Amino acid sequence: AEAHHVILDKTGTLTASRLAIEGIAVAPGFDRAEVLGRAARAEGASTHPLAEAIRRAAGSPPGSDAVVSRRAVPGRGVVAQVAGEEVRVGSRALLDDASIVPDPDLIDHARKAGGRGFSLVWISLGGRAAAVCSVSDPPRPDAAEAVVRLRKAGLEIDLVSGDHRDAVESAAARVGIDRVHAEASPEDKLVDVEASRGTGRVIVVGDGINDAAALAAADVGVAMSRGADVTLHAADVVVRASRLGAVADWVGLARATRRRIRENLAFAVGYNVLAVPLAASGWLDPLHAAIAMSLSSLVVTGNAVRLLRWKPSS
Repeated sequence: AEAHHVILDKTGTLTASRLAIEGIAVAPGFDRAEVLGRAARAEGASTHPLAEAIRRAAGSPPGSDAVVSRRAVPGRGVVAQVAGEEVRVGSRALLDDASIVPDPDLIDHARKAGGRGFSLVWISLGGRAAAVCSVSDPPRPDAAEAVVRLRKAGLEIDLVSGDHRDAVESAAARVGIDRVHAEASPEDKLVDVEASRGTGRVIVVGDGINDAAALAAADVGVAMSRGADVTLHAADVVVRASRLGAVADWVGLARATRRRIRENLAFAVGYNVLAVPLAASGWLDPLHAAIAMSLSSLVVTGNAVRLLRWKPSS
């Protein structure tokens, strides 16, 4: 109810997590089916929307017998040993960590795809950049409306994401968010939370492993229901509905609840200020005092019950 700032993640929070690989550029010497198959095996049974999109593009469920190890790198992607070969699937930074330089054709494809607002997923095999995928991730149907409602409630809104800048700015423009922080690491998100506290209390909404620390550090951490387990545990609130507008709903409900609490406290104080002197001076006999006390309890309860009729504002 006292929040002044909302920090939103992009993938799986602002967007609907219906990721789809729209295109893939493969470096010379690599086979498209083999690259996608290795990437799917590296992702394993992960429930991350990107992993699901890669498995769909690969066209078959990944086998696990060839995977020796798998390591998630928060904010970057996954690194796995598949059939004795290192496979990296994730952001360009994940390849940079291993000093992997993509082919110029892949870089050019990534630049064009990023300029059209696609998210980018890089795949490397055996220390070589093998492919870059163009991934579409449309905003949730109610995302723009939710942003308008949060802004009407007086909250400042930031979109903070680990995705590349073009994709984040494109998503922000589609829903009406002006303040953007792209290519943000989990540590960067923590810095953003602390910086936002200059305007008041902070709500952070996310779903991925890289959001967990920011959710825990926020005044109120909100996880979307399909989020990673660590994120769900770090959150104060879990939004079960597949709607970003649910965040605006409970901000409104929290403020309505606070109003009812203040109204009931004011009534209780006013009642006692009037009734106690009357009872002490003998103007109010015990029977009528007991009846009045019961009536005051009913009034307070009835005022609280009004919350059952509360409906979100549009």
